[in-house]
Amino acid sequence: MGTDFRIALMLFTVLAPAGAIAFVLMSVRIMSIVQRTPIRERMERCLVLPIGLCLVGLISSATHLGTPDNALYVLAGIGRSPLSEEVLAAVVFIAISWLYWLVAFVRQIPLHVSRAFLALACVAAFWLVYRISTVYSIPTIPTWNSPFIPLELWSVALTSGPMVCLAIFAWMQRSFRDGEVVAPRAFYGFLVGVSFSAFVVSVGLALLQNQELGVLSGSYGLASDLFPFYGASIFAFAALGALGEVAAVLSIRKRNCPRPLGAATAVLLVIAAAIVIRVPFYTMHMTIGY
Repeated sequence: MGTDFRIALMLFTVLAPAGAIAFVLMSVRIMSIVQRTPIRERMERCLVLPIGLCLVGLISSATHLGTPDNALYVLAGIGRSPLSEEVLAAVVFIAISWLYWLVAFVRQIPLHVSRAFLALACVAAFWLVYRISTVYSIPTIPTWNSPFIPLELWSVALTSGPMVCLAIFAWMQRSFRDGEVVAPRAFYGFLVGVSFSAFVVSVGLALLQNQELGVLSGSYGLASDLFPFYGASIFAFAALGALGEVAAVLSIRKRNCPRPLGAATAVLLVIAAAIVIRVPFYTMHMTIGY
């Protein structure tokens, strides 16, 4: 697997789940507002940011197809190919969420219609993360066909997604007066709590995956020999993620709304951590008989 392909797939499997989870969390906050307000309208317009994050990931993943013509073969595999199902899930989520954003941008949507539309988009978001997490469960690649891999992707998505939502809300808050809040302080605490809990789980899953690689072997030795620096990658992942969580906590400490700089720092750190832990994953491509 070439380096360019790895980078493209890493960006997709990191950015798309983060954007999807951030979209769900923003939608939860939007649906909790029971009347039409400037904050709700601004929040609906800002949904374009997590949608755009998913779109960037999808576009980057398309580069590993070689040429645009090969996209037709991906579509032809719907129903029998996990890769095709993954692409379909991404297209469906982006289409539904983008349509909602476009309609909400040009006209007011009745609240009951808005909630139903957002709920449908959230289901599509979860389906996207599920498809991305299971696409690598290939029986002929034992280093990928592990129960830890899907769980790790979900936990990393739940680590980075809340941080993306936190940063967007922090940026939005700057547009409103002191008396108006984008979200209550408890919601920000919820975002940081979910992210921190998922981060702890993801570190544990990475350690379990590292142990499993020590017993998988092929004709050329142990699977752990394919990437001897996996332990160092886990350490870097844990360090960057921990710094991101600390930055998030400090951004909301003793404040009703997060500091934009602190929230932005938290996002960059957890995204960097997610990319770091994906590097050894694509390196550990060991098929049966290898």
